[in-house]
Amino acid sequence: MSTYKPSFQSGDRVTLHGVKVPGMNGLQGNLSHFLVDEDRWEVDMDEGYALKVFARNLSFEMKTGDRVALHGLNSKQMNGRIGTVANYFPEQSRWEVELDEDEVTVKVLRKNLKHIHERQIRFFEGDRVILRNLKMKELNGKTGNITQYIADEGRWEVELDEDEEYEGGGDLVKVSPNKLEHENYITKMRYSSILQ
Repeated sequence: MSTYKPSFQSGDRVTLHGVKVPGMNGLQGNLSHFLVDEDRWEVDMDEGYALKVFARNLSFEMKTGDRVALHGLNSKQMNGRIGTVANYFPEQSRWEVELDEDEVTVKVLRKNLKHIHERQIRFFEGDRVILRNLKMKELNGKTGNITQYIADEGRWEVELDEDEEYEGGGDLVKVSPNKLEHENYITKMRYSSILQ
């Protein structure tokens, strides 16, 4: 079995090709993580399910309009910032990204960008959330506030309410977006209006 990990990274936007299953070629998704024991990438497909795919059956996709998070930058305060790909400058090998928060534009290398699916960014710093369907059962149902998005891990950091701390842990937990729900209807409505 190969132990070579291809030059993809978690969060990359990919297209399937050369897959023998009918109807799969041309479908797109985001890389979740590399499965070393199986020599495959787990891909979160746009259709809402996950597939295990060999690297040879994936091609990297990045284009203007893609939603991305910055990571791995020396300027630590920039890491985790979310924005939209605006342009590519081949002579510099850099992508231009318009950041959401303050309309700043930055130019960064591809290795410093992670694709983000809209379901990953439906939360905002300060949002009230409930933790759901976690393997650590004692965390399910706990509430807290979103503090930041951790692009390298594809997770949101949640500061649990003071009375919600759990035994064996602190008051900060890192949670996948699909394990979070908005605590109130108003926040959900804010998200809906942004996507329209």
